[in-house]
Amino acid sequence: MAESLFSPSWYRVAKLKPRLRGHTEVHRHAYRGEVWHVLQDHATGRFYRFTPPIHHMIARMDGRRSVEELWDEVSGVHGDSAPTQGEVVQLLGQLHAADALLCDVPPDAEEILRRWKKTEYSRWKMNLRSPMSLSFPLFDPERILSRTARFVRPFFTVYGGLLWLAVVGTAVVLAGMHWAELTENFTD
Repeated sequence: MAESLFSPSWYRVAKLKPRLRGHTEVHRHAYRGEVWHVLQDHATGRFYRFTPPIHHMIARMDGRRSVEELWDEVSGVHGDSAPTQGEVVQLLGQLHAADALLCDVPPDAEEILRRWKKTEYSRWKMNLRSPMSLSFPLFDPERILSRTARFVRPFFTVYGGLLWLAVVGTAVVLAGMHWAELTENFTD
């Protein structure tokens, strides 16, 4: 059964004038020959993937146009591939739950705090269940690499390669000459 074009919840969101938060950025990607748009949330480090018609709507969320105006425009441009009203309501709910959306209604501080606590608690439970999957930020080695590049660069030339071969070759010859001593107590 096909999903209905109209949604009974539409009246709740039709007059909202949403816009994306400043800590989000949209990137265009091609996956298996299809174009998708990925919303990157720099505040949480999460990514959300959208189809071109949904991106058409998200890209025009500037805080001045209502959801109804945006949906009418996207429906006119994309026709049958445009999102239904139910999909738009679901999209707005997902963006709101991800804290990636600002609307012209005042934020509910209790809800924001509740969502933050729930996210922190679920992250804590995940780390407790699987301590090997802990994620922590690593440092960016670019500054160190750029400062030490001039000292290390000679090792990555033909002469550096020959020096490496000489050292490794000498080590292999010495290991062969002293093989009996090296493997004498190997099984202990």
